[in-house]
Amino acid sequence: EKVLNKQGSTYRQLPDETKATLNIQNEAIAFLLEKNSAIKRPIITDGKRIIAGFNSEELDRWLNT
Repeated sequence: EKVLNKQGSTYRQLPDETKATLNIQNEAIAFLLEKNSAIKRPIITDGKRIIAGFNSEELDRWLNT
Protein backbone atom coordinates (compact mmCIF):
# COMPACT_ATOMS: atom_id res chain seq x y z
CA GLU A 1 0.00 0.00 0.00
CA LYS A 2 2.73 2.43 0.94
CA VAL A 3 4.75 2.00 -2.26
CA LEU A 4 1.84 1.88 -4.74
CA ASN A 5 1.66 5.19 -6.60
CA LYS A 6 -2.07 5.82 -6.95
CA GLN A 7 -1.46 9.30 -8.38
CA GLY A 8 0.42 8.08 -11.46
CA SER A 9 -1.03 7.35 -14.89
CA THR A 10 -0.22 3.62 -14.66
CA TYR A 11 -2.63 3.23 -11.75
CA ARG A 12 -5.24 5.72 -12.94
CA GLN A 13 -5.61 3.93 -16.29
CA LEU A 14 -6.46 0.62 -14.63
CA PRO A 15 -10.02 -0.66 -14.68
CA ASP A 16 -11.83 -0.41 -11.32
CA GLU A 17 -11.89 -4.23 -11.02
CA THR A 18 -8.08 -4.35 -11.18
CA LYS A 19 -7.73 -1.49 -8.69
CA ALA A 20 -9.95 -3.39 -6.26
CA THR A 21 -7.68 -6.47 -6.39
CA LEU A 22 -4.67 -4.36 -5.43
CA ASN A 23 -5.98 -4.24 -1.84
CA ILE A 24 -4.83 -7.87 -1.57
CA GLN A 25 -1.13 -7.92 -0.67
CA ASN A 26 -0.10 -10.74 -3.02
CA GLU A 27 -1.98 -9.15 -5.92
CA ALA A 28 -0.37 -5.77 -5.26
CA ILE A 29 3.11 -7.29 -5.12
CA ALA A 30 2.59 -9.17 -8.38
CA PHE A 31 1.26 -5.99 -10.02
CA LEU A 32 4.22 -3.90 -8.83
CA LEU A 33 6.69 -6.51 -10.07
CA GLU A 34 5.04 -6.40 -13.49
CA LYS A 35 4.41 -2.64 -13.65
CA ASN A 36 7.30 -1.12 -11.75
CA SER A 37 6.31 2.34 -13.04
CA ALA A 38 3.56 2.21 -10.38
CA ILE A 39 6.12 2.20 -7.55
CA LYS A 40 6.54 5.46 -5.65
CA ARG A 41 10.04 6.82 -5.73
CA PRO A 42 12.33 7.27 -3.92
CA ILE A 43 12.12 4.40 -1.46
CA ILE A 44 14.29 4.81 1.63
CA THR A 45 14.60 2.25 4.40
CA ASP A 46 16.77 1.64 7.42
CA GLY A 47 15.59 -1.93 7.92
CA LYS A 48 12.91 -0.89 10.41
CA ARG A 49 11.15 2.00 8.70
CA ILE A 50 10.31 2.87 5.12
CA ILE A 51 9.53 6.06 3.24
CA ALA A 52 8.07 5.86 -0.23
CA GLY A 53 7.66 8.92 -2.40
CA PHE A 54 9.11 12.37 -1.84
CA ASN A 55 7.66 14.45 0.97
CA SER A 56 10.22 16.89 2.37
CA GLU A 57 8.54 17.24 5.78
CA GLU A 58 8.21 13.49 6.27
CA LEU A 59 11.78 12.93 5.10
CA ASP A 60 13.10 15.59 7.48
CA ARG A 61 11.26 14.00 10.44
CA TRP A 62 12.49 10.55 9.41
CA LEU A 63 16.12 11.63 9.15
CA ASN A 64 16.04 13.48 12.48
CA THR A 65 14.59 10.72 14.67
